[in-house]
Amino acid sequence: MSGVERTVFDDGETAELSDGVAEFYRAVGKQIKILRERAGITQKELAGLTGYSEDHVGAVERGIRTLGSST
Repeated sequence: MSGVERTVFDDGETAELSDGVAEFYRAVGKQIKILRERAGITQKELAGLTGYSEDHVGAVERGIRTLGSST
């Protein structure tokens, strides 16, 4: 590499190869967290209401791509 620092996202995608999807996931995750906090509920409570695990809710809020369905 030519000494240029590369940004690597949580999902392993680099900024140079990004198609904007990583940024989209992070933006959506931030909005979900803001709305959850405004509603006064925890990640655990949101998980129970949506049928997803608390870990999954946390990953979504951090903008990490996840595969599969609820559990």
